[in-house]
Amino acid sequence: MGWSMEMAAVRTTDLDEAVPHLFSPAGGTTRFEGATSMSRPPEMCAALVGGWAVVIDVEHRLSENAGHLRKASRATDVHLVRVDEVEPAALHYRAGTLVSEAVPESGEDGESWAMRTLRERTGIHFGEGPSGLWDVNFQVLAVTTGLRIDESTHIPEGALRWELPGDPSDGRADPTLGGFTTELSVDTTTCPGLDAGQRQRIRERVARHHRDGDVIVANSEGTITVLVDWIVTYPESADLARARAVATLREALMP
Repeated sequence: MGWSMEMAAVRTTDLDEAVPHLFSPAGGTTRFEGATSMSRPPEMCAALVGGWAVVIDVEHRLSENAGHLRKASRATDVHLVRVDEVEPAALHYRAGTLVSEAVPESGEDGESWAMRTLRERTGIHFGEGPSGLWDVNFQVLAVTTGLRIDESTHIPEGALRWELPGDPSDGRADPTLGGFTTELSVDTTTCPGLDAGQRQRIRERVARHHRDGDVIVANSEGTITVLVDWIVTYPESADLARARAVATLREALMP
């Protein structure tokens, strides 16, 4: 069959609960064949299927985002399968915890095993019908850009200042953060609709905020700096590093 992808199925009718926070709708849709195409990267695709929210990623990034899987499973079940000939796997998260991890028996076809495991655990299959994936319209998801706090407050693109490491071979690694880091600075004084009291509350909030190893620092002048614990390899993951910095800051600033 030649498939190589990861699929996360979250038992929910809210697609947003299943989508990793680095991604947002790109404005298009595709069918299952397009969602699983190896020409898809760096996008993901998502759809509601048979009582589950399903996210597909042909770059195998879902299993690396354990924080998202734990969060998505806090009040429900999350099943992730890696449909792959070389490294097939099946993970089950519940109540914010990884409760099981499985691989096929030696000699068993990895793709067939992963597809069968997905169907046994969720009822979702690769064919047609109410719980089938073949005829589903998938929403295309792209890496999030920009920073909107809510409908009335946003940080203009010009207020986002980036410092990315140079060539990864230049040795600019921070051992305290676990790898090459991306730094995002935001001047909150440029945010429309924020008065001095709101900016102070933002600084107090982000000063206490840490997520998945990311660190946010706010100074008295209103500048917020995000240090993202992300190993940056050019050019593929630089955009993801930026998106993660933005997502970390957005999460800290949300009410």
